[in-house]
Amino acid sequence: MYHAPRTAYDADPWELFHLAKNFSEIHNLAAREPDKLG
Repeated sequence: MYHAPRTAYDADPWELFHLAKNFSEIHNLAAREPDKLG
């Protein structure tokens, strides 16, 4: 995820990855598993 300079971190979308299966962080699971996000 790229964070634009001088913007609030709260505005960034959440990302979720299963690192044991996806160590390169290509497949973002945030939309598929919203219950696991804070």
